[in-house]
Parts: sequence; structure tokens; C-alpha cells
Amino acid sequence: MKKYNYQTLIKLLFLFLLTILFSFCNAKKEVSKYKPIEIKEIVFKKSTTNDKDLLSKSMKDFNEKLIVELKNSITEEIKEQNQDSNLEEINQKIDSLNPFLEMVSSELFISNNEFNHFRFQDSLIVSYVTINNKIHGDYRIINRNKNTFHYLAKIDSTTTYYNYTPYKYRDEKGLIINEFRNEKKIIQGIECFKIVVRAQDDIGNEEMPDFFQNLTTEYTMYVTERIKCSFHPVVWYKIILDKYYPLEIEESNEVLKGSVIKYELEKLVLNDY
Repeated sequence: MKKYNYQTLIKLLFLFLLTILFSFCNAKKEVSKYKPIEIKEIVFKKSTTNDKDLLSKSMKDFNEKLIVELKNSITEEIKEQNQDSNLEEINQKIDSLNPFLEMVSSELFISNNEFNHFRFQDSLIVSYVTINNKIHGDYRIINRNKNTFHYLAKIDSTTTYYNYTPYKYRDEKGLIINEFRNEKKIIQGIECFKIVVRAQDDIGNEEMPDFFQNLTTEYTMYVTERIKCSFHPVVWYKIILDKYYPLEIEESNEVLKGSVIKYELEKLVLNDY
């Protein structure tokens, strides 16, 4: 029988332990790669990138179309009701709205230090928005089991309103989803793949002008299938959340060209396995 001295035995024992540790680490990594993830807290940072010249032109075109639609609508209403009104004077008043529309349009795309928060507490989700580190609006409390929500006043954190209101997702009419599974990105340690979503904006009023009815928005998302949750701080399409959980979103509109809204994962806290 071969004999080993003390130093040799120590080295063999060390190599044996190192082999076991290496195998254990590899096995753990392989399991965690596919294991479902449960969220405890998630925060998205909102930012806006603007091509000022292109955005200014698209907003000008949009406002001009809006002015024309207002004039046509009022003219038609006056004719239907046989009203004795001075159309020229009314049209002048409508034209005077243009500077106001331009001002509002420019303020819509000012980037703020805005964050969308979700805190998971058992069956409840505390949802709120902060701008420049201050809570904007009130808390919205979502009940995941009942699929309802209510608001909690931020002033005293006790006053509630809109109790047991059904949680509503966005209209999925005309929604198109294209997967690009080979285009991947690691987001806070989670492997995600790309999807591109084209959605028809749900204005919700059939009497609105045609150019309002046919607006579409395109979303580029990096998503994971490991998170199973029907609620998201930014995305409200049920068909998407049934399949994926977006961890990065870019949003652009074909009418308001030149502006891209981006939601990046700022914070992700997971429940312990």
C-alpha cells in the first residue's frame, strides 16, 4: 500500500474539496439560470430622447391637423343645428389656440427625473411615481388576487378612494408582437431577449377624428420569461405579460416623430429562493 506524507495528504484533501466546491457552484448556476424569479421590488427610470428639429416639425403638423379638424367639426355642427353663427370669427378663435398648443406640446416632452415604482407585499402591490425624489400623485394599491385596485392618499397614507375598482389592461386590438430571440441582453444578471410590439392607441372615443383613431405606437422591449407576473409599472398589455416580463422598454410614435421614451430597470429586488 502506497504511503503519503502529511503535506501530500493535505494537498489531496484540498484538491478534493476544491473539486466538490467547483461542481456545486456549477450546478447551482445551471439551476438558477432557468428558475422562476419572484419580485419583491422593481423600479424603472423614465427618460426621453428628442430630435428637436424632427419633433418640432411633427408636432407642428399634428397641431395643424388638429386645428383643421376642430374647424370642420364646428362648421358641421353649426350647419346641422342651423345656428346663426359667425364662422369666420369662430375660426379666428380656433387659430388663436395654436400658440397654446405649441407650448403644451413642448412641455409634454421635457425629461424629468421620473421613476415608476412597484413594491410587492404579499397579495398587494404598492404602485407610485416619483419625480425629482418626490412622490407625484397618490399611491395605487393593486390587489393581485382580486384583480382590483384603490388609491391611498400620499398626504396621510390612510385616506382611500376608488375602492375595489377593477384593474383594467389596455385594449389589444391590432396588437402585433414579433420575437427576436437571438438578440439578447443581460439586465441586472437576467438574460433577456428582444421583442418588437406594434399597438394601436386606444383613444376610446369613436367620435374622435380619423387621425386620432389610427395612431400607433411601437415598443422595443427586452423581456424575460422567468418572471411570471400579470402586473407591470409601465406595460399594461395582458397578452404581453402572460408571455413575458419586460425589463427594458423603448416607446416611439409614428405621428410624434423625433421623440423616444425609454424605461430602464433602475432597481430589482428579488425574494429569496
